[in-house]
Amino acid sequence: MLGEMGVDATHFVLGQHWKNHFIRKAAETGGAMTVGQLRKWIDDPKPMGLPKEAQNLVILLFAAQTNRTFYLHGSPIEVGLTNIADAQELRQERLPTQESWEVAVQRAGAIFGVTASRLLSAGNVGKLTSEVKKKASETWQSCRRYRQRLGERSTKLGVPADSDRIKTATATQALVERLCSAEPGAIVSLLEAAEVATSESAMGECVGKAAELEGNLETVGWEIFEAVEKLTDDRQEKAQQILVEVREALQSDEHALQLAPALRGAQAKAVQLLTKPPEGPTPRVGPPLKPPVKPGRREVQRDTKEGLTIADAEACLSRLSRELKPEQTARINLGWVIEEGGEA
Repeated sequence: MLGEMGVDATHFVLGQHWKNHFIRKAAETGGAMTVGQLRKWIDDPKPMGLPKEAQNLVILLFAAQTNRTFYLHGSPIEVGLTNIADAQELRQERLPTQESWEVAVQRAGAIFGVTASRLLSAGNVGKLTSEVKKKASETWQSCRRYRQRLGERSTKLGVPADSDRIKTATATQALVERLCSAEPGAIVSLLEAAEVATSESAMGECVGKAAELEGNLETVGWEIFEAVEKLTDDRQEKAQQILVEVREALQSDEHALQLAPALRGAQAKAVQLLTKPPEGPTPRVGPPLKPPVKPGRREVQRDTKEGLTIADAEACLSRLSRELKPEQTARINLGWVIEEGGEA
C-alpha cells in the first residue's frame, strides 16, 4: 500500500492510499492530527497488524506527501523511524517559494551556522526553523550586551555611528531578537527579509563571538586610554596615534580587524607611553648665583676666576687673605671639574 514499481520497473511510485485514508479520517473527526490518532486510523476499519516501525514509516511518508511537520509542545521537532511519539502533532506547513527558501538556507548557514538542505519540504523547513530559533535564543543576550557596550565605548571615543562594526552589531541584534519572539512559521520569511547592513559573514562572526567580543570591551583598560587622551606634552602626537588605532578597532568588522589583539596592542603602547617621562629641553647651567649681601654690609669687591689649577686656587686664596682688611670679611663659592684622559 506504500506504492508500486513504475511501468519501466526502474523507479518506485509512492502510493496514495494512506494519504487519502488519513485525510478522509481527519475530515470526519476534525481537530488536531496526532501520531496517536494516525496509529488508530491505520487499524481502521480493520487491524493491519503492522509493527510500530512499519507504522512509523507510513506516518513519515504521509507527512512528506502532505508537507506536514511534527510538533511537540508547540515547537517543531525532527523525527525519524525510532523516535515518533503518540503525543506529537502533525501540522501542515505553508511552504515558502523556492527562491525564499534558498535565501533562508543561505542566511541560516552564514549567520547562525545552521546547515539545511536546499530541497524544499516541510521536514526541511521544520528542521531549519527549530535550529535557527534555538541558536537565536542561545545568543540574543550576548548580542544585546555586545551592541550596548560597543555603542558606549564608540560614543566616548567619537567613533561614527555608521561604522561597519556598529552597523553589523545593530543588524545582528535586531534579527536575533525578532527570531526569538517569532512564531515558527515566520522564521523563513524573517531570514529572507533580514537587513544585512554589511555582510552575512560579518553577522555570523557577531553571533558566534558576541560573548567574547563583549568581554574584550569590558576588560580592556579604558582608563589608560583616557589618560593618554589627556596628554598635552611632547607625547601628545604618539598618544593621538594610539587613539586612532583604538577607534579603528571599534569601527572595523571583526573579519577586517580583530578586536582583542588590536585593543591589547594599543593598550601596551599606551602604558609604555604613560610610564615614559616627557622629553624637554636640556636645562642650561647658568653662572653661579651671586651670594646675597648681608644687611648693613657694603660690597667692596667681586671677582670670578675660571679654569684654575689647584695651585692657582691656593695662590688666589693666599692673596685674598693677605689683602683682606680687619673690618672686612670674604665669602667664597667653590666649584670644580675633575677630568682625566686626553691632552692636558
